[in-house]
Amino acid sequence: MLFAARSFAAGSKAGQSVLGTGGGDFGAHVVCAQVTEEFLLYTRAKGNDLSTPAPQYGFPGLKPGDRWCLCASRWKEAADAGKAPPVVLSGCHIRALDYVDMALLKAHAVNLARDATNVDLAEACWYQHTPEAADLVMIEYNLNACGYFTCSAIVAPQIVAYESLMRKLIRKVPDAALLAFDVFSFETFDVALPNGRGTRKLNAPYYNSGEEMHAMLATRYSVPLISARNALYDVMWNDKALSSILGATRKELLQDNKHPTMQGHALYGLAYQAKGRGMQLDLQLDLSAAKSPGETLNRRAVSVFFSVGALFLPDTGDRGESIGLGQMSCERGCTCEPMLLDGFRPGRSASTKANSTEVLGGPTCHVRITIKDQNWVRVQAVAVVPHWDIIIGSDLVYNSAGVMGFPRVLAAVMQPPNSTTEQQQPQQQQQQQQQQQQQQQQQQQTVMYYAHTKHRFDAMDVDLFEQLQRLGLCVAEVVEAGQELPPASPPPFSSLYPEMRCAVFRISRPAAAGDEDAA
Repeated sequence: MLFAARSFAAGSKAGQSVLGTGGGDFGAHVVCAQVTEEFLLYTRAKGNDLSTPAPQYGFPGLKPGDRWCLCASRWKEAADAGKAPPVVLSGCHIRALDYVDMALLKAHAVNLARDATNVDLAEACWYQHTPEAADLVMIEYNLNACGYFTCSAIVAPQIVAYESLMRKLIRKVPDAALLAFDVFSFETFDVALPNGRGTRKLNAPYYNSGEEMHAMLATRYSVPLISARNALYDVMWNDKALSSILGATRKELLQDNKHPTMQGHALYGLAYQAKGRGMQLDLQLDLSAAKSPGETLNRRAVSVFFSVGALFLPDTGDRGESIGLGQMSCERGCTCEPMLLDGFRPGRSASTKANSTEVLGGPTCHVRITIKDQNWVRVQAVAVVPHWDIIIGSDLVYNSAGVMGFPRVLAAVMQPPNSTTEQQQPQQQQQQQQQQQQQQQQQQQTVMYYAHTKHRFDAMDVDLFEQLQRLGLCVAEVVEAGQELPPASPPPFSSLYPEMRCAVFRISRPAAAGDEDAA
């Protein structure tokens, strides 16, 4: 889960959070609200125009989605009329309770947190939504993807994604404080006793969650760490001790072994979810938002992150509701192949899956997600990303077979198809030629990026790049758009202890006449 909080002083610009109030605040502007078009029209009709800028007072004017400190009595008046905008509880001043009941504020609360069953979702997509003016960003350790020793090594995919997420957040919000928070699965197992003497209860091992790897990353990047395991492991299975410390039992704090109840965790991230055949969610996407390295790729895809398995709701306890089948389709401004979102999985486990489909057209693209059966569909995020035809695993060149075979694979993938038999019917031959021309046009635009550790094996480096050139492939080192090319590495065999450095190479075929994209 990611949670971002931003500081806010009364009268400051729109789009911030946490309110303050002082002696000059005669209207008690203590309710942090996320204004809606309905509310702006309502308050204008009441003689309080919040849409029109007033530069003489430093007021920029509000638009739907902006957050602003509203007068408590004005917000209460709108609530009584059924026009109140959502409230950011973490941004309200304590004085708001002098004017409005907490129950009414909670009924209109909006949650700024983002939840995910897998850290890949936050690392790939949601970090981009972190406000640049954030003062604090909290990163919750994802237990669902890291139980039962799956994250016990620093090279585990989930741990790698966590480090990538931290690095992206540091770049995205360099002035924000980061806070890591680790949860734990307080489970109890039945363990068989020797000689068939029955079973005994055993608490989940302290080291079961892979939290040490997350803690290592927090130490590496100087991020403070709050650990539910370290704080509660010794008392979570002892209701008497727990009640004396926190005033609640384990059952009152957790709805299962790891997910908090409303009492244990008042705010919990939400997603788009619905139930029943025919229910629809319409989204507008900006296809120009997906950037590719050096703008060499102009193909785009839509990725949908959705839940699979079971959906756990507050009133279902540990039973969960079944997740079924959805479908994403392009409706206006773009075209794509309809994509199924199959969330069914036997059992009661929950996880996240991502499906992608190439999308053409734009830049504005209207897509629709439709439920195809009577079960739930839960969409956690929709992202526009560069479209890739193929991704090949790393660490492929460490012996002679890789040196000779890997370039052949790349050349074969980028090789335009050759015509086969000439003795065909004229109509069939014409259709085949048209298909070949279309495929050749796509092949001419084929570009591959290969990450390689230089000076790991100098002899193999020499043979690898010579083999690529023999096969007619062009190779050039590239960097991320806007970044400078690193200093040139020394030639192979020129240094006793050369510095190993990971480089990214652009591999393509020579440009065809008139083909600017392949140049």
